[in-house]
Amino acid sequence: MKKNFIIILVPILIFSVLGFLYTVSSSNKTEQSNLVTSSETVKIVELDQLDKSGTISATVVGYNSLKEMKEKADLIIAGRVIKVEKVSEFSYGSTIDIERTLKGKKISNILIYELADNNVLEENKEYILFLGKQNDDKANTYFVLGATQGAFIKDKDNTIYNNDKIMTEDIKHVKKNSKAQNDWDMLIEYIEQ
Repeated sequence: MKKNFIIILVPILIFSVLGFLYTVSSSNKTEQSNLVTSSETVKIVELDQLDKSGTISATVVGYNSLKEMKEKADLIIAGRVIKVEKVSEFSYGSTIDIERTLKGKKISNILIYELADNNVLEENKEYILFLGKQNDDKANTYFVLGATQGAFIKDKDNTIYNNDKIMTEDIKHVKKNSKAQNDWDMLIEYIEQ
């Protein structure tokens, strides 16, 4: 177990240092995207694979805009979390009942793996999720892109929330250009464009 932890931790530390160096070198560049973005690189760990022994392989990834995340997503859905369970010491699995597929193949439910310290999904809550396909042999297993970046939670009045500063700023920009009645419909409209 200790050996697996070291094998996992070393690449994460290396990518974190590289991400920091990239952030420092890119902080003086001008952003030319149509959406409001930030020059800082977000360092998020995404769960790529969980094997039978509980070993996790992860990649450090972050997105600089909602547009970039939309393009990179294998699947974008609106759905409800119906169950969250601990899969291993380091990860959780969330079962999602899909209410609407916004990008990708139409399926009724999926399993999303998350690292324990990035557990962003809550049972009985509705989300719009930007997802990447897990690197395993299972048909309907995914991870949230950019961890918290790709999870937009729906509030009672159809307001959406996201924990990431870059995505929150992009949503404000999208909202200015939308005629939708609420945030939920506005994000769906943007994704389906």
